[in-house]
Amino acid sequence: MIESNQQARILIMPFTNFNQQKLFYTDQGQGFPVVFIHGFCEDASMWDDFIKPFCINYRLITMDLPGFGQSEIQEEHSILNYAEAVKTVLDTLNVQECVMIGHSMGGYTALAFAEKYPNYLKGLGLFHSHPFADNESKRASRAKTIRFIQKYGNAPFLGQMIPVLFTKYFAKANPNLVNKMIDDATTFPESGIIAGLEAMLNRPNRATVLEKILVPVLLIIGKEDEAIPYESSLRMSNLAEVTDLQIIDNIGHMGMFESREVTEKIVMNFLEFVM
Repeated sequence: MIESNQQARILIMPFTNFNQQKLFYTDQGQGFPVVFIHGFCEDASMWDDFIKPFCINYRLITMDLPGFGQSEIQEEHSILNYAEAVKTVLDTLNVQECVMIGHSMGGYTALAFAEKYPNYLKGLGLFHSHPFADNESKRASRAKTIRFIQKYGNAPFLGQMIPVLFTKYFAKANPNLVNKMIDDATTFPESGIIAGLEAMLNRPNRATVLEKILVPVLLIIGKEDEAIPYESSLRMSNLAEVTDLQIIDNIGHMGMFESREVTEKIVMNFLEFVM
């Protein structure tokens, strides 16, 4: 690792130990730490292009949550355990304060982290995410998906799920990106994907975390998000005392790809605000 006043930290991609299993993370850039957490059936690489403009002014930390990417699966399947994995990476890097931004399931993880370790945060971002528990219909849907994967494997499920994360127009115009995401996710172990489903299915309502949080909160909402409906997203808009609410037309659940420059600018402005 190279570090000096003139030279930014180069990208390092090591592993650390979390409950006797390998946990992959990346660490690059220079400045105040910003942690980006990926969502369900994603890994740290989803942020590769998005975070490039931030490297000059910020230290950027990403990781593969247990069971995804290069990180090994854990015995405990819970959002809180994902949050403990994030804490392990921060402890490994001796980071005691950061801004944390989570996409979808990564947002659930960031909220669990904020609940247990609020003093670590200077800002919290929910990127197409929310604090609410699954309703009964969603819980039943996740349980059905688990049974489907157990019977047919993860490839048919991923082939159906990932395209609808984008707007129909974007998915049709960018088949290479969509197919790459499907191919990458297909390499994840079925047990890791099932563990993620179980973790989301059983997570508690963490709306009170936003109600009690003492740092600014960024909410990025896609108006055409089918994974988290627009009306549901608006329910959290007035929970935190200081909220930067960003509603973007014509994007779905993957704004870091569908409208990268716009969402990069939103995150950049938020970071400048909380510093």
